[in-house]
Amino acid sequence: MTNSESDRQPRADAQKNRERLLEAALALFTGSKDEVTLSAVAERAGVGIGTLYRHFPTRDALVEAVYRNEVERWSDAAPKLLQKMTAEAALEEWLARYSALIVAKRGLKEALQSIFEPGSETSAYSRDRMTTAVTLLLEAAARSGAIRDDTDPQDVLLAVAASTWSFAGDKEWKERAGRVRRLVIDGLRYRPG
Repeated sequence: MTNSESDRQPRADAQKNRERLLEAALALFTGSKDEVTLSAVAERAGVGIGTLYRHFPTRDALVEAVYRNEVERWSDAAPKLLQKMTAEAALEEWLARYSALIVAKRGLKEALQSIFEPGSETSAYSRDRMTTAVTLLLEAAARSGAIRDDTDPQDVLLAVAASTWSFAGDKEWKERAGRVRRLVIDGLRYRPG
């Protein structure tokens, strides 16, 4: 046999269980004020605790997987959005989704503390994936003439993340994030001189 055990794709039911565990964990970590137990995650996902431990041997492994899954979902959305809409609309939609990721990260704040430190592998992974996605969108929007072409992707991510983080706990965060996003987009359209 040429493939090792680790190279094989997980069975469909195992993959489905993993996805349900990630969804349940995200919902609980972002929506609960109390400490989230692994048994609560398993129960919400409709699987046994043994199934949870087969996929995620530790709480930190589960938290990291939840966060990476969200990062992957948002970063992988960039090229798909460009296929469905104009570059400018794709950029705006992606920044809206990025704001939602920031809110989720804030909800995961307590859980992430054990794995997410500046300079950590998870931090670098997140930064790299998000920078690649926003760069793709910024370059496409600049080529289309919708925005200026001298924008630093890190500046755009920081502007959206820092502002969203400051009001992520508010009930009206979506409306506020939309206003800030429009300011960022207007700034990207501005061409000095």
